[in-house]
Amino acid sequence: MNWWKGGGVPSGRAPNRVMEGPPSGCVPGSLQKLHKALGKFGRHSGLKSKCRLHDSVERDPRYFSEVAIDAIDNGINQYETDQPPKYVNNTGLSSRVGRLNLDWMDPDQSAEKENEAFQRAMMLAGGEFLERVRFHAKSWLPALSIVMECLAARREIDPSGEIMVLNKFCPWKLHLFELEEELKINPPIKYVIYQDDRSKNWRVQAVAVSPDNFESRKPLPLPWRGLRDEELSKESGIPGCVFVHISGFIGGNQSYDGTLAMARASLNNF
Repeated sequence: MNWWKGGGVPSGRAPNRVMEGPPSGCVPGSLQKLHKALGKFGRHSGLKSKCRLHDSVERDPRYFSEVAIDAIDNGINQYETDQPPKYVNNTGLSSRVGRLNLDWMDPDQSAEKENEAFQRAMMLAGGEFLERVRFHAKSWLPALSIVMECLAARREIDPSGEIMVLNKFCPWKLHLFELEEELKINPPIKYVIYQDDRSKNWRVQAVAVSPDNFESRKPLPLPWRGLRDEELSKESGIPGCVFVHISGFIGGNQSYDGTLAMARASLNNF
């Protein structure tokens, strides 16, 4: 019995058949697939009403590409390669659910025990699924809206179109990369300005060359790096400077105008 691979939800007991390969017409992250999964889980878990946490979730196609919908169950490889993985991850959801299967050494292999194990697995998987839905509805989508709005207004900040100001701080990096590609933004954003919620100072951050790379598209000027306060203000000629990181990926100023001046000066630095 291995109901994690079963691809279905039992009405009376855990299924004991393994799905052979991905279902026909399977499209990873598709709207239809997610709705079916939501409906099936909702009917059998009593959490149907909780699956509709945010109306905009159903209208935004980006949401569906972000939700993990058991690619393992559908036979979708994580990487396009014929090489074996360098290590095996046994901490993912599929592994943790799989460990709830009855052990072959357990003397009680009854349907009642299978159903008990299935209920535990359903609560584990359902809880994590709903957690991700809540995250996307209450955090990911609002952040996307902020970045889209601020990206559209970039030329109002600077004619170059290479400086973006966040009107409210949010997780912006992945959204920016995706929107730049989708909207074919050229030239790409070099600096993002936002206010630090704790210190109330302002930050200017150089955008990385890619999401998984620490190298900046255009770091803050070399003579500024590692300097602070008056020394930095004197070197840059910009009052109110607070710091510039030694790598040049981020800097700070006491005011918005000072931070914008730092971004503009950095943009024109060759």
